[in-house]
Amino acid sequence: MTDRKIIQLVSAGSPAVLVALCDDGSAWQRTLDNTEQPWRALPPIPSPGAERVSEARPGNMGQRWEAADDEHLRRLWGEHGKLCSEIAAIMARSEGAIVARLAHLKLFADRESAREADRARRAGRNAVMSPANG
Repeated sequence: MTDRKIIQLVSAGSPAVLVALCDDGSAWQRTLDNTEQPWRALPPIPSPGAERVSEARPGNMGQRWEAADDEHLRRLWGEHGKLCSEIAAIMARSEGAIVARLAHLKLFADRESAREADRARRAGRNAVMSPANG
């Protein structure tokens, strides 16, 4: 890993997000909430005239899963009760990658079991949010 120095730090939004611009030209982001999200590299800004990608891809797509990522995923799923779609947004990965990793970590027997648990969690939330009948 190369040494880099932060040359500018900006905070904005709700929940608060820190963005750091470093001397090597890289930009990093961290959400300041109770999930203790690690710093994530932001993709570079495309140069003028660069072709537009027709579909947005998660920032960490194709990146290796580190032990800290696995622990973060376990906490978001287990302790914080997040949906796979929410975890995907937080970790800058696809929803399919989250489902696959939950199975890989043996939190579920297979991907379909992880998807079923996510659907059940979503249904439970929707039941709580919907108005009572009669």
